Amino acid sequence: MRTEGEWKDQLALAERLHPEGPMWPYPLTSSIFHVSGLSRIYLHENSQHWVWFEGQRLLGSLTTRYSTERSTLRFLLVVDPEARGEVEGPLVSAGLMAFAQRKSRIVMDYPAGIAVQELQSLGFEAERTLTWMSKHFNESD
Repeated sequence: MRTEGEWKDQLALAERLHPEGPMWPYPLTSSIFHVSGLSRIYLHENSQHWVWFEGQRLLGSLTTRYSTERSTLRFLLVVDPEARGEVEGPLVSAGLMAFAQRKSRIVMDYPAGIAVQELQSLGFEAERTLTWMSKHFNESD
């Protein structure tokens, strides 16, 4: 589980890896990782966070939250490219264990083709794999 102040590390990791927003169609905001005000009372039990540090560096995080459909739990997984294939399994396992008693559909926002075996071993399967498209230009374009 994450400590109170580590939400800033989660936000910094997501800003670095997904400046366009880590999940469609929601933009990147601090409220994804840190709920304040009256929303905190409502979302406290429905939103949980796990983080994976190596030394002082955050390599991955998992945020869970119910979507507008109360029967759907959304997992937001953000992993540094250097740690892909290593931290997804433990982070997602922690989230699954925390919500094991609730009968919910789980949707996870995570790029297709990364840690496929680890996530499939936990029962996940690809549902929609085209969320973002990009084109990178080089000097010759």
